[in-house]
Amino acid sequence: MQKNYDVLWAATVRTKSFEERLIAAVVGGFPAMTLFPIDVQRFTAGGLSIAEMRRISADYGIRLAVLDPLTQWLPDWQSPASLSSEDLAFVNFEETAFLQMAERLGVESINVIETFGRVYPFDVFVENFARICDRAREFGLKVHLEFMPFSSIPDLATAWEIVRQANRPNGGLLIDSWHYFRGTPNPSLLASIPGELIFRVQLADALTELHGSLFEDLMHHRLLPGDGEMDVLGLMQILKTIGGLSSVGLELFSDAFDELSPSEIGHRAQANFDQLVLAMADRPD
Repeated sequence: MQKNYDVLWAATVRTKSFEERLIAAVVGGFPAMTLFPIDVQRFTAGGLSIAEMRRISADYGIRLAVLDPLTQWLPDWQSPASLSSEDLAFVNFEETAFLQMAERLGVESINVIETFGRVYPFDVFVENFARICDRAREFGLKVHLEFMPFSSIPDLATAWEIVRQANRPNGGLLIDSWHYFRGTPNPSLLASIPGELIFRVQLADALTELHGSLFEDLMHHRLLPGDGEMDVLGLMQILKTIGGLSSVGLELFSDAFDELSPSEIGHRAQANFDQLVLAMADRPD
């Protein structure tokens, strides 16, 4: 395993300014961080250009690694009428504009999700994942597909079959430990997947019992890996065995973390990873 988390996912610093996020990344030993497209929109509206974001992040020695998420990659995209204006703003980015934003930021990859639980024939998922991979390749981007238990790509089995059948050289999986355990954990399937096709791993923990609804637990109450009741170490052991830990980052949608300073976030993240490394070393293969 690497010496530290390699990517600071935007959720972990969602209440922070651009420069505060960079401070958290530096303190925590993260060489890279991600951005939500809504972040880019807000930062640019506040007078910070994308060119300046790239310059400032380079001054801090931090790469901009991922733009996340793209939701409008499936046909006839439309949001539910019940969606709040804030939630709509988070996902309402058209495909071409999203890809152009990713190219301008100089990120390495994009993350794609289906977030509303809309049902499509399975071949539509495969065809459109292949299509977005082909489009992204023109922009020099890799694409990882993330499954979520409340979506129509709810688990590892579904996501892997989409990636496998699409069979694109720049297409792979993102494994989020929270989604993995809240959905249908499948260790035997995970152990059979080529590790090089797991492009990114996001780590978070939670208690077994939901804190409110599934969505509320997801967006407000994630815990540091090891602080909850999910077998995060067991998941990491499988990923380590198959070579699927090439990119391991921290993604906490957490009201408690929202209140921390950038330096506190960095220190806690670094200490948490050190604990994980020690626990992994003590865990039998």
